[in-house]
Amino acid sequence: VGITHSFQDRLACVVATGADAAQAARRAAAAARLIRIELEEPAAPEEGDGGR
Repeated sequence: VGITHSFQDRLACVVATGADAAQAARRAAAAARLIRIELEEPAAPEEGDGGR
């Protein structure tokens, strides 16, 4: 995944609550560590839909 410095960089989002901000931050960090991104090779041009 390349970094484009765009909102399109974002592949996931974590929202957490807690008794206070510190607990919510810890919970969010723990949840974020559970996210896994699996990428597949893009289709070759002849296999795709012509860029549409």
